[in-house]
Amino acid sequence: MTKKLNESHIYAIWEKQALNHDLYTKDGKQLRIIYPGYRNSDKGPDFISAKILIDGSEIQGDVEIHTKTSDWSKHGHSNNSDYDNVVLHAVWKHDDSIIVNSKGKELDTLVMSEFISKAELREGKSGQVCVLFAGLSSLQVNHILLNFGNLRMKSKGYLYDSVQSNLHYVIFFRQLAKILGAPNNKNSMRTFLGLINSNIYYEKKKTFEDLAKTCGLNDPESTMWKRFRVRPSASIARKAEFLYYLVDRHYNAAYLDKLLMVFQNTSSYHEFEKSIVSSLLKVDSKIDIGLSLKKILIFNCYLPYLLFYYKSLDDKKHLAKIKTYINNFPKLSMNRITKLMLANFSDYQLARIPENEVYYQGMHYLFNEHCNTRNCTDCYSHRDLLKVEINEE
Repeated sequence: MTKKLNESHIYAIWEKQALNHDLYTKDGKQLRIIYPGYRNSDKGPDFISAKILIDGSEIQGDVEIHTKTSDWSKHGHSNNSDYDNVVLHAVWKHDDSIIVNSKGKELDTLVMSEFISKAELREGKSGQVCVLFAGLSSLQVNHILLNFGNLRMKSKGYLYDSVQSNLHYVIFFRQLAKILGAPNNKNSMRTFLGLINSNIYYEKKKTFEDLAKTCGLNDPESTMWKRFRVRPSASIARKAEFLYYLVDRHYNAAYLDKLLMVFQNTSSYHEFEKSIVSSLLKVDSKIDIGLSLKKILIFNCYLPYLLFYYKSLDDKKHLAKIKTYINNFPKLSMNRITKLMLANFSDYQLARIPENEVYYQGMHYLFNEHCNTRNCTDCYSHRDLLKVEINEE
């Protein structure tokens, strides 16, 4: 692949490590980039303090980027001692030049155009840089995402710590309301949940239509709800009626007891999901929200509660079972955050992220903790998770 690029684009490709990771120098040595180095804004090599493996030997030093191999000599680097710490010459096109530093030592050269996919060359994609994932193998990327995905799942259960066990159902239904209202009507849906609870507590026996009118659910002029053009089963009115149905019939501690029973009586996630949908999430077909949204509820509400419950009991047998369900849960539809996070991976890394939701939850965790505030320095410290070398598949 010999598409002509300027050096700024090549810098971005190197900085992001948008390469396929099965790398070799022009002389056939196996190459692995552990860390691409940090961009140098002063005189001297383009990237400082890189860490690479050449034929299994770890080397630390600088990296110089050029469009063509011969640019090394043209720019006078062969006679400049500032470049004596360069351990790799990364170029876009090789034109048969021999590269040596001022001490006469021949340098290894990587021809990047031979190790990049067409997708990575699309304008704008290679400009994204993530210091956490740059240079990591796909197994290392997945190790980090799985770790933080499980952390995020645990965090979904922290709210239950704040109340007595006989009131866990209150938190549970608040979480249901939040997910049903996501992304733009979370607070409005929780307000609506409060109206339903009041209706039950004071035995007012108001219908869904009465409560919908009270909160302006069907009023186009109401500012409480944000509405979008969606299919009827995904409309905010349908979700609110679905919530009304569940709360009106199940708002008590026995609902979570039933959840525990379903979990204990099933031996696979498929069986568990089928049982939840046919019992705890069963509603009249006229107000059904569809299987896709029910799966989102299961992953974000039902599984986190089970994880919290068995962790609080230190029940290792059931913890192992629930973690298996979580780690093998199929990927849900992507949202704004996951779409943003996907730009941080090379094509090679991206193609090898498993199609399981927990890995995308790991992206959510990193976005909320670091990317949203551009806290890249602390984020990079998470490479400590890779204390044991994980070999490429």
